[in-house]
Amino acid sequence: MRRLANCPTTKHASRLRHRRAARRIKVRPKREKRAVIRTIDDFATLWKQESAETQKVLDAITDASLSQPISDDHRTLGRIAWHIAGTIKEMMDRVADAAAGDLNRPRRVEG
Repeated sequence: MRRLANCPTTKHASRLRHRRAARRIKVRPKREKRAVIRTIDDFATLWKQESAETQKVLDAITDASLSQPISDDHRTLGRIAWHIAGTIKEMMDRVADAAAGDLNRPRRVEG
């Protein structure tokens, strides 16, 4: 069967097929480029870059903004800053514990 180019039915069907196809197409968000760490120098370079970016964010926080929540029912900027500062030591403690095989030590000293 031959299609008629100027036939309204053919144009309508073509538009419907195009709409159906458009609904099936999923646009994936662009992935961020991830750093590949192969050597200690790679890690040191990435650490310096990330540290500098984090420091810029921390420097932008003022005393007045410390109590500002990022949104309803979320941490304040001050809590997030404190979390970032404390997380490095916590992660290093966990690495040391895992290396020593001491994963069951208490996290707090009571008494």
